[in-house]
Amino acid sequence: MKRIGTTPESVQEFLAAQEGVLGQDVVGPFRVSAVSRIGGDVVRCEVAAHHLIPADPHDPASRDIYVPVPVSGWVELRLDGTLVAKSLGAPGHAETHEARVFAQDLLKGGSVEGLPATRSLGPRPRPTHTLRTEAGGRRVIRRIGFSLT
Repeated sequence: MKRIGTTPESVQEFLAAQEGVLGQDVVGPFRVSAVSRIGGDVVRCEVAAHHLIPADPHDPASRDIYVPVPVSGWVELRLDGTLVAKSLGAPGHAETHEARVFAQDLLKGGSVEGLPATRSLGPRPRPTHTLRTEAGGRRVIRRIGFSLT
């Protein structure tokens, strides 16, 4: 495993290159706002990341599509990149519900590139999101643009 530095930028680069080191459901983009040494070879980092949740665990068509929900907290890493401890909270019920409603609206409305709309409210909008296959083979909704409609 790659050694990490002691600056926010070096830890951020490490986390981006070692996706999964913070857990299977914790993904980037990562933002590291502070790093402090707490021993000879351990650093504590304030981190913003994303926790993946299924867009709709009850719908067979979208249960394997994930939406990233922002989370923040801290992690402790050895300089060799080994995770020592972490406190990155999972999204709460309200955040999970809001993210799922948003994702379902994108999926049903035809705003996800390459997927057909399942409801029609007029002309199909320009896709604002896409599905990317990411770590672990999961399909994740990611923004690619904005719509002015």
